[in-house]
Amino acid sequence: MDMIGNQKFKVVNYILDNIHWSNNTLIATVKEMIKATGTSKQTVITTLKALEEGNIIKRRTGALMLNPELLMRGDDHKQKYLLLEFGSFEQEASEKQENALSDYYSFKE
Repeated sequence: MDMIGNQKFKVVNYILDNIHWSNNTLIATVKEMIKATGTSKQTVITTLKALEEGNIIKRRTGALMLNPELLMRGDDHKQKYLLLEFGSFEQEASEKQENALSDYYSFKE
């Protein structure tokens, strides 16, 4: 967190204030975060990248998931479930994107 300055804390606070505690996710675009925090696009992107590199969040288009090992509400069963979800969070988006592309190309032919 040493890499995160004052403006970047606005982004982190926004994430923590708006996370859905039932599944540790936040549905928000970069544009929405920029508007809500009053920070620049570069600040939001840099902050998200730093959090992702630190394994604090995982991202996919329009959504992010907070690592349940760091912060969550619930019992051990919920933590195990969320850990599995966290592990596959990026993978699901990648698979959906690949399926959408293959559907698109098959439709074009």
